[in-house]
Parts: sequence; C-alpha cells; structure tokens
Amino acid sequence: MSAQNNIKNVDTVNVYNTKYDKLNDSIKIVNVKFDDLIKSPEKYKRKYVRVTGFLHLDLPYCLFYESEKDYRNQRKDNIILFMMHKEDSYLLSKKFNDKVTIVSGIFEIIESDLFKNMIYQIQNVDIIK
Repeated sequence: MSAQNNIKNVDTVNVYNTKYDKLNDSIKIVNVKFDDLIKSPEKYKRKYVRVTGFLHLDLPYCLFYESEKDYRNQRKDNIILFMMHKEDSYLLSKKFNDKVTIVSGIFEIIESDLFKNMIYQIQNVDIIK
C-alpha cells in the first residue's frame, strides 16, 4: 500500500512544526490524496489538509508535486504552490530538499498564470522514511 493511500501508517520524521494563532486546534484535518486536490479543488478550498507529495524547495517558488516523476518531467498540471515564509523555506531546504513528504496546511485555489492551487499556513512537514 502506498504512503499516499494510508498516511496514518507511514513512518516519518518531523522536519517542521509550527502553530498559527489564527488556526483553532479543533479544526478537522482532512487527509486527502494529491490527485483529489487537483481534480476537485473546490471541495477542499480553505480546508486544513494533510497530503503526501514530492516537495521541491527553491526560490522564487517552492513547489509540491504529486510524485518525483512529475517533478523530473516538470509536469505543470500536477503542481501545488507551497507557501511558506522565505526564511523558513530556506532553513527547511538546508535540512532536506527533493523528498517525499506529508504536508499539513490550508489549501486554497488561486488565480495565477503559473499556479492554480497553493498550500499555506504550513503547520507540519514530515519526511517519509
């Protein structure tokens, strides 16, 4: 069974954890497949999601792909903008980069020439062992 299908049973290492005052601890976290976010973004708009994908941290954009293969092929239709403070992104990139991760944050639909979706107010990033 892939990590994407069963997030709860994956062995991980936490590399980033923060709390935002604007988020209430009682908010329900939605475990979702990357593909579902891309296919049905309206369903998850402004929801706190936990999703597995391939995280590439680089400036000017940090990008979240469904898989390493999508990253290597620079597949633009299967991508989510990973929004984090530049300083945090830089520090996180020093710990790791180009890894399969589980990211928890708020999902949003955006209107941009480059990207259609983003995850922001990132609360957790876990690397899959």
